[in-house]
Amino acid sequence: MYRDVHSLDCLSARSRLQALRLDAPVLSPAATSSFDLVTAALMTALLSALAAAGAILAPVLSGVLVGGRSSSTRKRKYAVASEEDDSQGLALGERFGPRFRHWVRLRVGTARALWETCRFLWREAFGDNGVEMLADAWAPCVLEGVEEYGKYAVYRLALKAGPGKALPLEVGQAVSIMCLDSKSRVARAECWSAAFADANAWNRGVVDLVGPAAGKDRENDQEAKAVFDALDALGTGAEAAVRPGKRYFAYDGPHLPITRLVCFAQDAGSLPILQLLAESLPLGRSTVREADVYWIGSDETLEPQDDDLYAALEDLYYTYHTKMALNCILDDPSLDPPRVVTSEVTKSSPQPPPSKPQDTTTPPRRAGGPLGAAFGNPMRAPIEPPSAPEQPPRLGLFGRNPDLSEVVDVWRHGTLAVVAGSNDFNTDVSDHLTSALGYPTDCVLVFA
Repeated sequence: MYRDVHSLDCLSARSRLQALRLDAPVLSPAATSSFDLVTAALMTALLSALAAAGAILAPVLSGVLVGGRSSSTRKRKYAVASEEDDSQGLALGERFGPRFRHWVRLRVGTARALWETCRFLWREAFGDNGVEMLADAWAPCVLEGVEEYGKYAVYRLALKAGPGKALPLEVGQAVSIMCLDSKSRVARAECWSAAFADANAWNRGVVDLVGPAAGKDRENDQEAKAVFDALDALGTGAEAAVRPGKRYFAYDGPHLPITRLVCFAQDAGSLPILQLLAESLPLGRSTVREADVYWIGSDETLEPQDDDLYAALEDLYYTYHTKMALNCILDDPSLDPPRVVTSEVTKSSPQPPPSKPQDTTTPPRRAGGPLGAAFGNPMRAPIEPPSAPEQPPRLGLFGRNPDLSEVVDVWRHGTLAVVAGSNDFNTDVSDHLTSALGYPTDCVLVFA
């Protein structure tokens, strides 16, 4: 599947430095002419000058525009921006503080987007800074450190190949990791990469993997528990091996070009969504013009701003707020009625007695005289087990959150839905999109 990305005949391999184009399932590196180099240099200088001018004028304009509404903010139901509080009893700072912070973050995000565009144009014009892709095989590495973020933990692994080396990962691709525990038993799992969080890590030859933090959250995935428990026990310097995983983003469907993304992310499913958005939203990187992101929180005791993955999505929104709308929904699965296990009901129900072997030499006799012979003896009818109780209808994600059903639009040409979460979550979303909103099955991608 993976080959040398520097080979011109390798059209299907993608590197981090190539643009993600959803209108073409196969990518090929384009030759760069001298005219392209001059144009890219002039564009880089112009964008840098505009970014510097915006940074200088921002403090002056803030006094004029404070309290104003951003014209580029698109309509969204559960938006990241706080709703205006029209209460007259609030102090001036309380009334204008959140709006001012929101305005500043929008301006900073615009400058960051310009910087990312300049950096992308620079790399396209002057090369890949010597980053070399490793082969699609197990790459030895050592644990550099662990940093916890709430219920998640980021494990930084340094490739033994050294700086300037990188795994040949596709967009949103998972990473397989293998190590030995303290008893020399092999532990292996597949988890998501956090490459979106630190672009410089790509050049330093490190791989950042996200796993559940130590505790009850780790019990839900026994494979990940075995790997990360082993790394925690061995500590810094523990040896492991990584390679590209089996899950990654790929769309080869007929509905091209893709101009709109509709993303549903739950818990750790935010990681591949983040990587996809970071690759497709920058200017000139893809045909995507807008993206609607729905972050589904499953822990009502946790505020969205306290979740690190949601915070990363929020930072991405402020960077690309002209293209992206971020929606936050707190879901309570306990609203669904409990499921009744039918096997247990059948097991405890009275069963008919075992039938006795009959004498085949004489016809069986029926009690009850002629009527009994004609209609059988109702007193000896087999005992029917009681029917299982009727299952209550399952509400599902959209049934528990009717407002979410109102927000998500029906499918239109050029729209691609991406779903990443638990198995029940993926099933709920994909079924609703295809049955109620008219999404073709090949326009719903599920990160399982």
